[in-house]
Amino acid sequence: MHGHSQLEQRRVLVVEDDWFIASYVTEALEQAGAAIIGPVASASDALERLEQEPPPHAATLNVRLLDGDSLPVAQRLAEMDVPFLFLSAQAAATLPPDMAARPRLEKPFAAWQVIEAVGGMLDR
Repeated sequence: MHGHSQLEQRRVLVVEDDWFIASYVTEALEQAGAAIIGPVASASDALERLEQEPPPHAATLNVRLLDGDSLPVAQRLAEMDVPFLFLSAQAAATLPPDMAARPRLEKPFAAWQVIEAVGGMLDR
């Protein structure tokens, strides 16, 4: 994998409770040049990071987490105007209407799909 210019030095928050997937996403984004915040496995940890650190340029969120779901994190990111992508096996229909239209990659996905999706959000 090579650098993706939109991701170079961009901070990306990775919220995922499955260690294998978190590592896979983190490695893919780092190889594309991103600076990773996390990964974090719970909504409470993600919200804490958002309050304590400079805002990320983008985020990836698993819907189901150790302490419930990532919707409070998604809501906070939306308030902060930070683009985010759901990475989930959950159908879009299970999300609230205001979140169902958000960008989403269905598991399983390839590393290049994550890089392209996050890079595409940063292009806008």
